[in-house]
Order: sequence, then C-alpha cells, then structure tokens
Amino acid sequence: SPACQMLTFLYYFKLYEFDFLKTVESVAFPGYSEHAKGAVDFVTIDGIPQNDEPGFEKTEEFRWLMKNANKFGFYLSYPENNSHGIKFEPWHWRYEGA
Repeated sequence: SPACQMLTFLYYFKLYEFDFLKTVESVAFPGYSEHAKGAVDFVTIDGIPQNDEPGFEKTEEFRWLMKNANKFGFYLSYPENNSHGIKFEPWHWRYEGA
C-alpha cells in the first residue's frame, strides 16, 4: 500500500542519513513502486537477500530465474546499468503475465 511504501521510504531515508538521491536509487517513492503492480522480491530458501545485502545474483535460485522466469511471465526489473538509474536488484522481478 502507499502507506507501507511511505514507511519503507522513510526507513531507508534515515538509514541513508537523509540522502534523498541515494534513497531513491534503492526505494521507490510512495505510489511508484512496482510492487503495487505485481512485482515480487524473491529470496532463497536460506533467506538471501536480507536487508538488500548482496549475494542473490550468485545463487542457484537467481540462475534458475534468469533461465526460466520469462516462461512464467516474470522479468528482471532492474538489471545492472538499467536506464531507470536504480541499483541492480537481482531479487526484484515484475510480473507481466504468462
């Protein structure tokens, strides 16, 4: 919900020492999150990632997603060097339909 997005944004805004530009590289401004449109954040069976820690891109689950996700209508939202200026988020996938 937009309220949850606002709380998330404010949490990261404080975490990034009130640096607005750094915050918007990692967290969508409330009302603009892909999660409201069907995006999901995947984690491994071991719970990776936690708190945006790096490493998901090195997992078997990520390799499987890269090979198979689009067969099920999922697409990597923010690959490396994406045109949106958002940091690489290997766990964040948008659903566009199968």
